[in-house]
Amino acid sequence: MKEDKLFILAFGVYPGDAEAGMGGTLAKYSSLGKDTGICDLTEAELSPGVSVAERKNQARSAAEMLGVKKRVFLDFPDRGLYMAASYVDRLVSVIRKYRPEIICIPAKERTKPDFASCASLVKEAVHSAGIDRYRDSLNLPSHSVRQQFSYLAAGFQTPDFVLDITDYTEIKKAGLGAYETDSKLYIEHALFREQHYGSMVQRAFGEGFFSTDPILINELPGEEK
Repeated sequence: MKEDKLFILAFGVYPGDAEAGMGGTLAKYSSLGKDTGICDLTEAELSPGVSVAERKNQARSAAEMLGVKKRVFLDFPDRGLYMAASYVDRLVSVIRKYRPEIICIPAKERTKPDFASCASLVKEAVHSAGIDRYRDSLNLPSHSVRQQFSYLAAGFQTPDFVLDITDYTEIKKAGLGAYETDSKLYIEHALFREQHYGSMVQRAFGEGFFSTDPILINELPGEEK
């Protein structure tokens, strides 16, 4: 099980969500030797113009471009991410199998109710995964996640913090480009948002994140040493 352990595990509703919201971050940590993963809750079977099989192939290509080690495809129903014990149980098994230090979930977005549903399911699973006496269907040992963050897969909100992805923007762009059936405007909008986030912290490009818990720092952020 040790070889499956991940540093970051990003959850998304559809293939492409994690790449759009934090593809640069995944590429950055992968390049630093950290094992990263993406778990897609649905197969996006209601998406027009692309089959489920084709979408999965695109997702595998995107993960390879970003250096993502594990891509997990679940088959929860598209537009059916309701709170169900069976869904939580499967997510608990994913978390316990890959034992991530950091979990990332989609931030709530006004026009995308599925993002909030995904986040709620994963939060339930994170809590249950850390309970020793909670038994998932695979009977895996408990695991407590160190930190949870939310990323923005669509739209714009003022983030709690911004991660500099300037050196990884082209890799992110390539990862998004793997989804050949998506509108090119989708990539342009994502990069425009990341450029704006970067400008907020005097960098060329950045990805914004949100945290529900306080973040420990050992010194005040300021001028780089």
